[in-house]
Amino acid sequence: MLGSENVITLLGFLAMQNASVLIISDNGTLRQTIAEFISLLEEIKFVEITDSVHPQLNLANKISPPQFVLLDADNGGLTLVKYLRASLPYTKIIVLTSYDLDIYCQAAKQSGADDCVLKVDLAAKLHPLLRSYLQQPLRHHS
Repeated sequence: MLGSENVITLLGFLAMQNASVLIISDNGTLRQTIAEFISLLEEIKFVEITDSVHPQLNLANKISPPQFVLLDADNGGLTLVKYLRASLPYTKIIVLTSYDLDIYCQAAKQSGADDCVLKVDLAAKLHPLLRSYLQQPLRHHS
């Protein structure tokens, strides 16, 4: 019989084989560029893009919540991080920002983000970051 930790590890392994990403940004060009860039990763099977998360959208009740949320947080997105974290406790939330300030990334992590990446560093850092998360067991964000 599988214990709960073994089930979570198994689910994490299965997620690695078919990872999905939700990209949230009010910038259409940025959304499309990130979606195309991420689709180059063979481990990513599905990319969904949206310009916002509407209040009536209950992400926690999705049949298959995304393994990753990439959130363009430059326009008040830190409040949205808290909502996403409460709704998606197993999803890795990565904040994308133009603000090159450590305090901003610290605030994002305190709000529930798993990581913070500067937009100017996306090409160099996003693929390695996603791959590193894909190799980790699925864990509830605490």
